[in-house]
Amino acid sequence: MDNLHPIDQWDEDGRKQAEKAHDQALMDAAVIFSVFSSSQGQLLISKWKDSLIKVPSATHGMDQLSIGLVEGEKTFIRKILTAIDMHDTNPTNEK
Repeated sequence: MDNLHPIDQWDEDGRKQAEKAHDQALMDAAVIFSVFSSSQGQLLISKWKDSLIKVPSATHGMDQLSIGLVEGEKTFIRKILTAIDMHDTNPTNEK
């Protein structure tokens, strides 16, 4: 058993969890990048951007649920784009 004070142990556990989450995010970004760096993946992302990101979330006559669903789709695409950017800007990636 280590000699860490309980608060220090909590900090150490939190640090380890943060490192694990960061490593998982990098792995996820690498997988997403590999899928969407192909010509088919780039075409799909382009279509999603045009059909989802560039259109308004709310139009006349839409209810709150419909608006929320559209925003959810946009969030999904934004997360993919963020993962691709994360992979592109991470200097430790092997390309």
